[in-house]
Amino acid sequence: MESSPVVALVHVGPSKKIAATSSEFLITMKLVEGFLKAAPAGKVMQLQHGLFLCELDSCFPAIMGLVHEAKTYAACVLVTEVGSSPVMLSPEYQDAAGLLQSMGHRVQLTGPKA
Repeated sequence: MESSPVVALVHVGPSKKIAATSSEFLITMKLVEGFLKAAPAGKVMQLQHGLFLCELDSCFPAIMGLVHEAKTYAACVLVTEVGSSPVMLSPEYQDAAGLLQSMGHRVQLTGPKA
């Protein structure tokens, strides 16, 4: 029996600050660009600036590069595996829901699309 690919949620942003400065925004942009260049094509979906869904195994080297680079700038990176429980998404993430479902994950949208 073939298992579903493991999906991860990846977030990158300024370190532990309420409001980011313009220089921190530029650093985040640099980190995001580097991550997207290093990740295999078609294996990452950007949900919003600094927030991604990706196939964990094929993107692992890109994620590790992101974590290493973020340390240089004291930026924050969060990587969490999307488990077997249903994923709840608001309707504007319908594309992400489709990606997760195509990878064998259960998804529940939180309401009608506006």
